[in-house]
Amino acid sequence: MRILLDTHTLLWTLYKSCMIPQNIRKLIEIFGLSYMKDIHNDPFDRIMMSQAKCENMRFLTADSTIAKYEYEYIMKY
Repeated sequence: MRILLDTHTLLWTLYKSCMIPQNIRKLIEIFGLSYMKDIHNDPFDRIMMSQAKCENMRFLTADSTIAKYEYEYIMKY
Protein backbone atom coordinates (compact mmCIF):
# COMPACT_ATOMS: atom_id res chain seq x y z
CA MET A 1 0.00 0.00 0.00
CA ARG A 2 1.27 3.47 -0.86
CA ILE A 3 0.10 6.53 1.07
CA LEU A 4 0.22 10.16 0.01
CA LEU A 5 -0.25 12.51 2.94
CA ASP A 6 -1.68 15.99 2.90
CA THR A 7 0.89 18.43 4.28
CA HIS A 8 -1.00 19.12 7.49
CA THR A 9 -1.31 15.40 8.19
CA LEU A 10 2.41 14.95 7.83
CA LEU A 11 3.21 17.96 9.99
CA TRP A 12 0.81 16.84 12.69
CA THR A 13 2.38 13.40 12.60
CA LEU A 14 5.93 14.72 12.83
CA TYR A 15 5.03 16.87 15.81
CA LYS A 16 2.95 14.16 17.46
CA SER A 17 -0.23 16.20 17.39
CA CYS A 18 -3.33 14.88 19.10
CA MET A 19 -5.18 15.80 15.88
CA ILE A 20 -4.11 12.47 14.34
CA PRO A 21 -5.96 9.42 15.68
CA GLN A 22 -3.65 6.76 17.11
CA ASN A 23 -4.55 4.14 14.49
CA ILE A 24 -3.68 6.55 11.66
CA ARG A 25 -0.44 7.60 13.36
CA LYS A 26 0.61 3.95 13.57
CA LEU A 27 -0.18 3.42 9.90
CA ILE A 28 1.91 6.45 8.94
CA GLU A 29 4.81 5.33 11.13
CA ILE A 30 4.77 1.95 9.42
CA PHE A 31 5.42 3.69 6.12
CA GLY A 32 8.63 5.37 7.13
CA LEU A 33 8.08 8.68 8.86
CA SER A 34 9.08 7.75 12.36
CA TYR A 35 12.42 6.18 11.47
CA MET A 36 14.17 9.55 11.13
CA LYS A 37 16.45 10.76 13.82
CA ASP A 38 15.55 14.18 15.19
CA ILE A 39 18.46 16.07 13.59
CA HIS A 40 16.70 18.48 11.29
CA ASN A 41 13.57 20.39 12.28
CA ASP A 42 12.64 21.56 8.78
CA PRO A 43 9.45 19.62 8.04
CA PHE A 44 9.70 20.14 4.28
CA ASP A 45 13.17 18.62 4.14
CA ARG A 46 11.89 15.70 6.18
CA ILE A 47 9.01 15.33 3.71
CA MET A 48 11.45 15.15 0.80
CA MET A 49 13.71 12.67 2.61
CA SER A 50 10.76 10.48 3.44
CA GLN A 51 9.51 10.70 -0.15
CA ALA A 52 12.92 9.64 -1.44
CA LYS A 53 12.97 6.65 0.90
CA CYS A 54 9.44 5.54 0.04
CA GLU A 55 9.98 5.95 -3.70
CA ASN A 56 13.37 4.21 -3.61
CA MET A 57 15.09 7.33 -4.95
CA ARG A 58 18.29 9.20 -4.18
CA PHE A 59 17.92 12.53 -2.41
CA LEU A 60 20.58 14.97 -3.63
CA THR A 61 21.40 17.94 -1.42
CA ALA A 62 24.05 20.51 -0.62
CA ASP A 63 22.56 20.93 2.87
CA SER A 64 25.14 19.74 5.39
CA THR A 65 22.47 19.33 8.07
CA ILE A 66 20.52 16.86 5.94
CA ALA A 67 23.75 15.01 5.17
CA LYS A 68 24.12 14.27 8.91
CA TYR A 69 21.35 11.69 8.58
CA GLU A 70 23.79 9.38 6.78
CA TYR A 71 21.07 7.30 5.14
CA GLU A 72 22.17 5.48 1.99
CA TYR A 73 19.65 7.31 -0.17
CA ILE A 74 20.91 10.80 0.81
CA MET A 75 23.76 12.07 -1.33
CA LYS A 76 25.54 15.33 -0.51
CA TYR A 77 27.33 17.21 -3.26
